[in-house]
Amino acid sequence: MHYQRKWKHGSLDLRQPTERCGAPGCDRQPRTRYAEYCEAHYMRLRRTGSLEMIGATPVIDHTGGYRLVYAPNHPLARPRHPHVYEHRKVFHDAHGAGPFNCHVCGVRVTWADMDVDHLNDVRDDNRIENLAPACEICNPWRGKHKAIKTRRERHARWIEFRGERLTMTDWAARLGIASSNLTRRLRLWTIERALTEKRGVTGPKITSPKRLAR
Repeated sequence: MHYQRKWKHGSLDLRQPTERCGAPGCDRQPRTRYAEYCEAHYMRLRRTGSLEMIGATPVIDHTGGYRLVYAPNHPLARPRHPHVYEHRKVFHDAHGAGPFNCHVCGVRVTWADMDVDHLNDVRDDNRIENLAPACEICNPWRGKHKAIKTRRERHARWIEFRGERLTMTDWAARLGIASSNLTRRLRLWTIERALTEKRGVTGPKITSPKRLAR
């Protein structure tokens, strides 16, 4: 008995039952017979570390780059989720309940199955002129191409020539040849010839190192 008392309460003395919550000004019953606080103050202390009520955060920066705003009574708010995505709230406040047409393919969409797309790809730029309705297929499709472009720009080989900086793929597309052929050109020719000579009738003529040695 004394072992359990010491383990639970840190003292060998018999702990007296509490009659009311220990928070200042609270007359509620404690959550259990020997608890110090009522259920509300216990959960408040556990969540925030304080017995004082902390107001809801008006704006939250989401990890995905989006912003959430506190709007518990908004039509787009879900039960037990008082925060709403700011870009969806801005679009709803400006255009109402819909339905709308996807700005990419034109298909009919509603708030139950639509996304609000950022036209300039900046996720926290929630000006109404930067927002447009999109279906669940077109919005990820645009995001996929943006991700490919970002990855390409990060890992691509860049070539600067005559004040113009393009990737290897862009230079090859301009010349009408494959990237592998442009790689061979740059290895065997001067950069000026490699980036200015167009593709011939039967494809680019690459002089072999042996012929150049002659």
